[in-house]
Amino acid sequence: MERFNDLKGTLKTAWNLVYRASVSRNDPMRTPVMATVEDAKAHQRTLVLREVKVATEQLFFFSDVRAPKVQHLKKNPQINILFWDPKRSVQIEMAGEGFVFSHNEQAKRYWSGLNIEGRSNYAAEGASGMPITRDSGYLPDFWSAEMDLTKTEFAYDNFVVIQVQVQHLDVLHLHPAGHQRARFDKSAGSDWSASWGVP
Repeated sequence: MERFNDLKGTLKTAWNLVYRASVSRNDPMRTPVMATVEDAKAHQRTLVLREVKVATEQLFFFSDVRAPKVQHLKKNPQINILFWDPKRSVQIEMAGEGFVFSHNEQAKRYWSGLNIEGRSNYAAEGASGMPITRDSGYLPDFWSAEMDLTKTEFAYDNFVVIQVQVQHLDVLHLHPAGHQRARFDKSAGSDWSASWGVP
């Protein structure tokens, strides 16, 4: 990947890379690391990027309502997402506020697009991280890969969407001709402020 020429182009490329990751299953940026905060402690996990709305500067992820990250965001909406593309040697950090929603038209649209395997992530009988006696069997006894999709609807009660309103970007490009770093910040109702930084 060629070096960035200007800040405006860097911002556009960053959003393009993240958007492309949301629609390509094999893109390395499709599974970024999400960090939330609880009691001044950072918690990280890898998630699948489900959708990117560039025009409104939003990212979307799925989760189980019982997952710790959901409880973290309800107490403290600050969120950080870290993307890395080893082929292009580009790291993109996006930070902002995370909002959790469920049982609305948008959540229902996402849910309706999930197959049996996808819905199984929200059908567990216990919360994520809860101790179990064996490494399998956390799904209901009747769960089957061949079951009718209508029998999975109960899991919708556990399904939530995390919407991230991006307010900050940090783009790092490791390049043989010279590394580059650019920072972008945005306040409500304002344009992006941009500056180069030491890589």
